[in-house]
Amino acid sequence: ASDIQKSFRANQRRTHQTILSGPPKYCSIPPEQVEAHFRGVFSRTEWDPSFQFHGFPPSLADHLLLARFDPEEVWDKLRGLKNSAPGLDGIQYSTLKARDPGAHLLTAIFNKVLDLSTIPSSWKNAKVVLIPKSGDPSDINNWRPVSLLNTTRKVFSSVLAARLSSWSNLNDRLSPFQKGFRENDGCAEHNFLLEQAIGHARRAHKDLSMAWLDLENAFGSVPHSFILGALERAGVPESTIFLVSALYTGSTSSIRVESGWTDPIPMCAGVRQGCPLSSIIFNLTLEQILRTGLPSDAGFELFSKSFSCLACADDLLIIDSSSAGLQRTIDQLSSQANRAGLKFKPAKCASLSFSFTSHRRHIDPSPIRVNNVPI
Repeated sequence: ASDIQKSFRANQRRTHQTILSGPPKYCSIPPEQVEAHFRGVFSRTEWDPSFQFHGFPPSLADHLLLARFDPEEVWDKLRGLKNSAPGLDGIQYSTLKARDPGAHLLTAIFNKVLDLSTIPSSWKNAKVVLIPKSGDPSDINNWRPVSLLNTTRKVFSSVLAARLSSWSNLNDRLSPFQKGFRENDGCAEHNFLLEQAIGHARRAHKDLSMAWLDLENAFGSVPHSFILGALERAGVPESTIFLVSALYTGSTSSIRVESGWTDPIPMCAGVRQGCPLSSIIFNLTLEQILRTGLPSDAGFELFSKSFSCLACADDLLIIDSSSAGLQRTIDQLSSQANRAGLKFKPAKCASLSFSFTSHRRHIDPSPIRVNNVPI
């Protein structure tokens, strides 16, 4: 009973899970296979230097990113964070709140990071737990890696992510059809638009073609050098790019397996699932692929406006008024993704096309291909 009380005080969520579901079950794949897999994934640095980045107009409100950290700003972010599994430091958010009310010490640390342009080495290392997805548990691709980072690093990342998100919104750096990791309920808006598009096509007897695309391990495999290039072309201030680069350069991950932990694995690719900064960094990176990969003359007209893509992070719905137009968009988008070091996974993609002849609706049998593979 005393052990349960101690566990509850330290981490209520984990204690509830242990009581209801039992102790956590770790990946039972042989450790050498797990380590070899992630060494391969994290070492991907190849992307095509001929990739034509989208150019944005000069940015405004750079002071949002360049200003020194303020205790009120840091405390407001810390106060809203709930306890989760800690990183190597073993510190909980509740400990920081109790020991540093007002976040004055944390603010001093964060400003020292700005002054010295140096990231503490402990912020670069993470314990990574594998969370099972659906499918065969003996397949390493059916496990999602979640990083357990030092709490001070996560607070720093949370504050920086909030700044970068505000800056991106003010400068229109993210397309309005990208709803992943945004403040409003974008999924409901996307569902409404899709429902309206299908309804309009039926009523007006218009052809409609759609494809649901999935990027293979997008979060875990995008090269760091491409990420930094995307941030630069988005107009992110140099000092902020340096902070992101410093967080990534020399970073390592130790993967939890059934028998313990793997050796630290260097990371040259991927954003950490579990880091608050990863969402906005990934969105800004993917934006380059979307802006350069979606043809300007493609799409389906609805409400006197044409749209060709509905995105929720890396889950994409491509829409066009013909199967030929849909295929053209997919080909161009796939080409840009490949140049960026990413690729779509045909097995996780799907399509639906229908057309009207003699006022009758027909399913279009024309095969839609992703990377030359029918979906």
